[in-house]
Amino acid sequence: MRTAFMSDVHGNLPALDACLAHAERRGCEHLLVLGDVVGYWDDGIACLDRLRSVGASFLRGNHEAMLLGDLDVPAGAESVYRLSETREQLSAEQRRFLAGLEPRRELELGGRRWLLVHGTPDDPLEGYAYPDGDLAAFENLTFDYVVMGNTHRAMLRKAGQVTVVNVGSVGLSRDIGSRSTFGVYDASTDQLSIEEVPMNVDLVRRNYPEAHPSVRAVLDRGPT
Repeated sequence: MRTAFMSDVHGNLPALDACLAHAERRGCEHLLVLGDVVGYWDDGIACLDRLRSVGASFLRGNHEAMLLGDLDVPAGAESVYRLSETREQLSAEQRRFLAGLEPRRELELGGRRWLLVHGTPDDPLEGYAYPDGDLAAFENLTFDYVVMGNTHRAMLRKAGQVTVVNVGSVGLSRDIGSRSTFGVYDASTDQLSIEEVPMNVDLVRRNYPEAHPSVRAVLDRGPT
């Protein structure tokens, strides 16, 4: 059984569709979404509907919390996040659905113990754990896998006996802007991989002309 882990779709429907197609080709039977379906690009509602239509399970991200008014939008960030546009499209049913999500989930998969968070174990909603950061705090956790999002930077590292994963971003990768990343776990081999999917940057630019210039600029980001 293979399970896909996606995060930080951020309203980028072309990128999401490409990742869903890739996950299907990889034989994924389940999909777990680690939050931030909305924000930045303007198809957050369409992305939410698409993910629900394929039976995905969800965590809440900080952008969902801001969308619902449970978390303040940082000063000056509304023009970048464009959450007011998404909020205008949100139905009462969708609002109830998002309000019921949590930023943290524990589960067993493949005989292993998993912790899923949007942020970090100590700050599930807003925390950041970067690929070059100190992971000492993860070593004493009682999980086999910790899977995160939020940074938009993919990571697959070990901290003691814990496999620490950030699946990166479907919609706005801050590693290489012209690709999406997500995770695939194969329970038969107990292996997790970071999948890289090319993004149709020209289509994204055409679809979202109102996106903030700083967001559009991320699409041009190359490897460092």
